Amino acid sequence: MSNTDHTKITSLIEQRIRDEVQHEGRKAVDAFVAVIEAELAKIGVSIMQVSMYRFVDEVRTEHLNNLVNDRIVALVKQLVQAGQPTAKAEPAAPTFQVGDKVVLKSGGPVMTIKRFGANGQAVCAWASDNFSGSHDFAPHCLVRAGTVQYNCVSS
Repeated sequence: MSNTDHTKITSLIEQRIRDEVQHEGRKAVDAFVAVIEAELAKIGVSIMQVSMYRFVDEVRTEHLNNLVNDRIVALVKQLVQAGQPTAKAEPAAPTFQVGDKVVLKSGGPVMTIKRFGANGQAVCAWASDNFSGSHDFAPHCLVRAGTVQYNCVSS
């Protein structure tokens, strides 16, 4: 989706929320205005004659903006939660340190983690019989030595 499309969709959603809130928010602000007008009427002053008119208008605008923002935040939270995996998420790869003894989930010799590459791969070394080797492995393909676990698919 292009930035232009994203902006258009966002604007349409915000306008729809603003339209819904206008009606609901007006009731609360109108009640506030009625209280102020009643109090001013008791002392013989019209709301139009005082700077309260501008204040009430600012309160109305601010109240509606807060309602709109609250609805947008709630909608964004719903969308973010809906986009997150819910069932059977892969467990996080264990964290390893240099010197840890590990094996591949698919099996093989015990290896020692020598360092971590810039790409996050574990650089492992091993030796068995008359053979030694070293290779980079994705941490999610490794388990601590002594732990049996199979079926690793590299990414």
